[in-house]
Amino acid sequence: RPATYVSGDLFDVERLDEHHVGVFLADAVGHGVPAAMLTLFISRALPKVDGLGGSARIVPPAEALSRLNREFCGRPSPSGRFATAIYAVIDTRTMTAEVAGAGHPAAIVSSEGSHGIRRIESEGPLLGVFPDASFESETIELGREHRMVFFTDGFETAFPDEKAGASSLKLPTDFYIERLARLASHAGDADSLGEALSSFEGELDQQMGSLHRPDDVTALIVGFDREAGSAGVSEAA
Repeated sequence: RPATYVSGDLFDVERLDEHHVGVFLADAVGHGVPAAMLTLFISRALPKVDGLGGSARIVPPAEALSRLNREFCGRPSPSGRFATAIYAVIDTRTMTAEVAGAGHPAAIVSSEGSHGIRRIESEGPLLGVFPDASFESETIELGREHRMVFFTDGFETAFPDEKAGASSLKLPTDFYIERLARLASHAGDADSLGEALSSFEGELDQQMGSLHRPDDVTALIVGFDREAGSAGVSEAA
């Protein structure tokens, strides 16, 4: 959901080959048309696969962000144009995900029937700051009961603390973590997910500032498709 007419958030889900899916989420600093134009560059500059046919090679997430960052830093643009990003490559045979981030909020992994929520921290600076910056990746195992959630930092102010004073209502909170995890728990069933998504969007609309949102909000849920036996992705908001 954009804060204005256009969004500085970008998400992309792409099948890289028969057994791999790439999930990419980026957030350009700022709002409006300048941020939206920057996302166009980011979406085209991310290297996902090198080569063609039998010689094709899937670019690991940390390497992909490093190459994207170098391209970003070499691009002539007004000062202060930066972005955060997170990129994951999912192997649908082993149900593992390799994840790397660039100054982006950590993805979370939750499990059905469990209150445990794990945050996937990955080291890496903002895109567009240091051309020789290095990025790290983490590989996690996903099972039938696991849900992985990627999101942008707009959610940090989307659910304010109702007990906070007037001067603190716009401060970041962690309330969105539990709400996103709750929504993710329904990702295994299309009907259940639809109802949960409607409820989630309704709650989001009821928050203060929902008509004049201070930032774009985007979330992606990655879950195991029980019927197909592979990973599936649903756009959450």
